[in-house]
Amino acid sequence: MIGISSFCLSETPLDTALGRLLEVTGRIEIMDEGLHFLSSTDVPESYPARYSIHAPFHGLNIASVFEPIRRASIGVLADCFSAAAEIDAPVVIHPGYFAWENERELALRQFRQSCEDLAAAAREYSVAFSFENMAGMNFSCCGHRTTSGVRYLSGSRSM
Repeated sequence: MIGISSFCLSETPLDTALGRLLEVTGRIEIMDEGLHFLSSTDVPESYPARYSIHAPFHGLNIASVFEPIRRASIGVLADCFSAAAEIDAPVVIHPGYFAWENERELALRQFRQSCEDLAAAAREYSVAFSFENMAGMNFSCCGHRTTSGVRYLSGSRSM
């Protein structure tokens, strides 16, 4: 079954968007942003669909060279994992980015630490997560068109 992201109806309240999407498919990715931000799972639990969640990304950066921003981003994603557990949904995450080329290595270390933190949160909530491959976005920690980016994760003990 082909799934559809709620992003195509991002200007529509989540309950209305889910109703409309269910007319087309039973598999829906909830874009956990804006009008579709999951402060509770009451709305998706009231619709008979199989869900995945595209985690919030606005203002988040799990590869931030600023540790408080990285930690806060992990906190938001852990909250998303909690909601995902309630509706038995896997989660897709943006991998983080660096602003300047000279910060790439530090950002990749921060990203690796975030992988550890996210793996622990995923175990805590019993959810699966994956990174969106942001191909062509050279400032992204997973901005690769091949699997070469996986080498940055290979040092992660929990993955």
